[in-house]
Amino acid sequence: MGSHFRLGSVFCLALIGFAQTGAAQTIPDTPAEVAVILTIDRDILFSNSLFGQRVQREAKEAGRILTDENRRIQKALEAEELDLTKLRRSISPEEFSPMADEFDSRVQEIRIAQDQKSRDISRRVEIARQEFTQMLLSVLSEISIERRAVAILDKDTVFLSAGKIDITDEAVRRIDAAIGDGSDGAAADTQPSVPAD
Repeated sequence: MGSHFRLGSVFCLALIGFAQTGAAQTIPDTPAEVAVILTIDRDILFSNSLFGQRVQREAKEAGRILTDENRRIQKALEAEELDLTKLRRSISPEEFSPMADEFDSRVQEIRIAQDQKSRDISRRVEIARQEFTQMLLSVLSEISIERRAVAILDKDTVFLSAGKIDITDEAVRRIDAAIGDGSDGAAADTQPSVPAD
C-alpha cells in the first residue's frame, strides 16, 4: 500500500483548466495584480478526510483478515506436510513422489492466490485515492476562484512558502462537508464535469 496519490503537475493542470472553464474572468489579468498561488498537502488531505480515513480503515481490516487467513492456511499446510513426512516412511518412493509433487504444486498455487489478494487490497486503495482526487477538483476549484488563485500546487513541489497559502485544512473541511466518508453514494454527485478540449 505504498503508492502515494502522485499525479504531479497533471493534477495542477487539470485543476487550472477546470477553474478557468467556470470562471475565467475572475483570474487576475492586469500587471498591477499579484498572481495568487495556493498549496495543498495531498497525502495529509487524503488521510485526514473522512473519505480517506474510511478507505484506510477498510484496507487495514482487509489486511487483518488476510493475515489471519494466511496463518490458518500455513498451519494447515504444516500439518499436512508433517503427515506426508510420516507417510514417506511407510510407502515406496514411487508412491510418495506424486503425492509430494501435488502438495508442492498446491502450496505454490495457494501462495500466488494469497499474494494476489494482498495486491488487490493495495489496488483498491489506489483506485479510491484516484476517485478522491477527481471529487476534490470541484472543491479546490471553488477555493481557487474565491481566493483568485491562478494555481494550486502540491506542497512537496514548493521550495519555500508562507503558511497562509496552504489550504489543506480548508479543503479537508469542505470535502468532508460535500461527501462525508463517501459510503452513502454522495460522492457520485460531486464528480466534476470537465469539458474536453
